[in-house]
Amino acid sequence: MILRQTLRRTFRISRRCFSEFGILTNEDVHKAVVSKSVKVAVLGADTPVGFYTTFLLKQNPLISHLYLFGSGRVICMADDLKSMDTKSKITASYTNEELPGIVRGADIIALMGMDTLSTQTHWLEIFYNEGRRLINLTEVIIKYNPKAIVLVCATPVSCTLPLVSSVFRRTPWYHPGKIIGSPMVPVTKANAVLGIYNELDPEVIHTPVTGGPDMDCAVPLFAQGYPVECWESEERALCCKFKELDEQDCPITTQCYVKPPGSYLMESFGISRLISLIGLGYCGDTTALSRVFIRQSFIPSCKYLTCTVQLGRDGVIHNFGVPFLTNFELQFLERMVLVLAHREYVAEEFLRKEGSYYTGECQN
Repeated sequence: MILRQTLRRTFRISRRCFSEFGILTNEDVHKAVVSKSVKVAVLGADTPVGFYTTFLLKQNPLISHLYLFGSGRVICMADDLKSMDTKSKITASYTNEELPGIVRGADIIALMGMDTLSTQTHWLEIFYNEGRRLINLTEVIIKYNPKAIVLVCATPVSCTLPLVSSVFRRTPWYHPGKIIGSPMVPVTKANAVLGIYNELDPEVIHTPVTGGPDMDCAVPLFAQGYPVECWESEERALCCKFKELDEQDCPITTQCYVKPPGSYLMESFGISRLISLIGLGYCGDTTALSRVFIRQSFIPSCKYLTCTVQLGRDGVIHNFGVPFLTNFELQFLERMVLVLAHREYVAEEFLRKEGSYYTGECQN
């Protein structure tokens, strides 16, 4: 009931992420000197998702320099990518001693997951496998490039983003608009489901997604798709196709995979698009809009939610909040908000046990 009342208050107005931007126009926000290109660092570039994402980013004319970090295989991968006749330069490293140089030169830093466990593994085990590594990488980012935009792509993003944010929050460099989670797996899947259902190319479909950034906690808003939508009576069937569940289990259960098995290409395609939009916003494009998993304050039950936002030079500069929901979508979101709150608690407890005592001294 509290969630319903809170959402009703947000339907009539668009909520901004930060009060200091409340009275500024787009022109005021973008008066700073804009760039014509961006530099991107991919930490975990040797993983399947990292490799495909890097391959797509190398062909992006907006990106002038790619910094790659991973295991020893990343050197061979970089040599292979250099043979592509595009303007993006490549710098690769696999030693911890060279990691500060990789981080220091980037405007956008993407944290990829290692993907050493099957996607059918329980989300908690996947998170415990990734947690310590992400804490270490975040501390390096804070130390050598704390003003960069950080894109968290490590599964499950519903846990890893709160973890990275909690490490930043212990330092003077915390900026919630610059720590972004990637919800591109459910976003890409939702567009594909609605497009196939209407016999259209998913490329032209735009389906809003709210809730969490992982498949098991995302809430696709098929009734608000563009340029086509579905009737409320069709939502449950489409949602079951989206989550690959029986119709009687949806939306009662969240027992589906955090991402579909073998979805490396789909995830890489979505992450590449999101990085492009972040880069466009960084370069001054006032129409750079995307769906991201971000810190929010209009639903008190959880701290983070997937929302449509406007991107700028400082990351997220405008949060459009939660749109009007049907009864089915509202019931679905109420359940997923509780799931997100639990995962935020798991991330905070993990950080408390593992410990991160870095105070935020920058050596850039």
